[in-house]
Amino acid sequence: MSFETKYRRLCLHKETEIAINCIIKGLGDLQRIDAINTFYYAPLLFLSTGYERLLKCILCFSVLDKDGIVSKVPFDARGTKGHNIVALLETLIGELLGRKYETKSQVIKEDMEFLVNSQELKDIIELLSDFSQGGRYHYLDFVLDGKSSSKDPEKTWETFENGIVKKNSELMEALMEGRINEIYEVVNQTLVKTLERFTVALSRVFAFGKFNEEMRMLTLQVYFFLMLEEGDLGKTDYRDQTWDSLKRTRRSKR
Repeated sequence: MSFETKYRRLCLHKETEIAINCIIKGLGDLQRIDAINTFYYAPLLFLSTGYERLLKCILCFSVLDKDGIVSKVPFDARGTKGHNIVALLETLIGELLGRKYETKSQVIKEDMEFLVNSQELKDIIELLSDFSQGGRYHYLDFVLDGKSSSKDPEKTWETFENGIVKKNSELMEALMEGRINEIYEVVNQTLVKTLERFTVALSRVFAFGKFNEEMRMLTLQVYFFLMLEEGDLGKTDYRDQTWDSLKRTRRSKR
C-alpha cells in the first residue's frame, strides 16, 4: 500500500474525530445558552460543521474500495449543495435502506425509525442545514449586497425555541412568571437529547453498518455515543469536554 493511500485513509479517520469533537463542542455551547449568553452562533457553527462532516465521513466509508480508497464522491459537493445537511442525511438513509440496515436488530430498527420519522430531528437538521448553506453569512451578505438569500439565523433559532415553549404548558407558565433561565435550561436539554439520540444512531452505523472493516475500526472515535443508553440522554454536561475526556469518563464507569 502506497504512502498516499495510507495517508488518505488516515485523513478519513481524522475527519471523523474532528466531526465528533465539533459535535461535543456544539452540545456544550448549546448548554451555555441562557438569559445572559445568547450567542447562538457558537452551537450553530460547531453542530452544523460536526454533523456535516460526520455524515460525509460515513458516506465516504460506504464507497471505499478493497484498497481503502473512496471509489467515487458519494455526495453532491458543488457549491452550497455540499453543505446541505438535509440532503446528506437523506442520502445516508437511502444507503442504509438499500443495505437493509433496519433488519439487523430491534435497536437498529428503532434508530432508522428515528432517522426517518422524528419531526424534532427534521426541524433541527433543517435549521443547521440552512445555517451551513448560507445563514452563517446572513448579516455579512446584507453588508455587501443589501440582501441575503438565507434566513436570519437568530430569528430562525428564536422561532424554533418558541415552538418548543408553546408546546409545553409548564414552560408557558414559567414565561408568564419571568423564569427565563428555567426556560432556557429545559429547551436546551430538549435539543441536546434529540441531538444525542441522532449522534447515537449515527455512531451505531460505524459499529453495525458493516460497510467495510475499515469503518468498524472507527468505533473508538464514536465510543462515548456508541455506549450512551436511552436513560443517559440529556444527563451529560458537555461544557469543557472533548472527545478524549468523554472517552475516559465512559470507560471509568464500566
